[in-house]
Amino acid sequence: FQQMVIENSKKAYESTIAYMKQEGLFDEIEYAIVDVGWIGTIQQSMEDLVNSYRSEPFHLKGFYFGLYDTPDNMNQNNFNTFYFNSKNGLKRKVMFNNNIFECLCAANTGMTIGYETKNGILIPMFSSEKNVNVGYWPIEEQINGVQEFAKEAVKVDTMSRETSKRDMQIVYKLCKEFMCRPTKREAQEYGRFRFSDDITEKNLTSIAIEMTKEEIRKNRLIYYILERMGSTEHTKISCWPEGSIVIAGGRGTRWNQIDCILLRTIRYIKMSMKKVKK
Repeated sequence: FQQMVIENSKKAYESTIAYMKQEGLFDEIEYAIVDVGWIGTIQQSMEDLVNSYRSEPFHLKGFYFGLYDTPDNMNQNNFNTFYFNSKNGLKRKVMFNNNIFECLCAANTGMTIGYETKNGILIPMFSSEKNVNVGYWPIEEQINGVQEFAKEAVKVDTMSRETSKRDMQIVYKLCKEFMCRPTKREAQEYGRFRFSDDITEKNLTSIAIEMTKEEIRKNRLIYYILERMGSTEHTKISCWPEGSIVIAGGRGTRWNQIDCILLRTIRYIKMSMKKVKK
């Protein structure tokens, strides 16, 4: 497997470097990467690629909505976050779902899988011409809505510490209500967004898959513990569990939502402890 990765990387290296050079990433200017998150590996890969070509070492800065973790061998001061990072923001992480957040930031094209030359210019190659949700989800309307909101926000806002604190409180309230306690209509509408956590976009599913009450029950904290002990098998998992829970309905809805929060709390505490040990 490692040999296959190396061979494919060598094939992609020249065109990737050529594209980065074309876009000015080797110019003697300061620039940064802006991304939603979540563990900083794109920043690491871009820095490694640039440094493989340059004689002088280059350190790339990144600005993110949030980061669960960062590469250990990089300067942590070059990773800047708004909402949470690997050490802080446990409450905000727990009341958040990065999968549904990515749906809100969806591009109108497919995944970039390489670069090709057309009319003397290198352009990205996509896994599909359009996002897999185009025609199924209002991608263009969503992008326009985000852009218009951003334009209006910067007209009336400043970058003061107090403004940032206020914005974070607003974001927290919206994320908690929408991601952790969605209405049935929200869960049904946003839950149908087709999603894959694979870069090749294989195994697409609805972000909030339909689950039976028994399947939801087997996602509870006690089953997670039993699975880690080897006492039970892996169960069906939703990319947006709270959405699936609300769609299924029933008397146990509220408890199942609370259980999701407890499970995430334990996961992120464990993640933070591992980071501290490193």
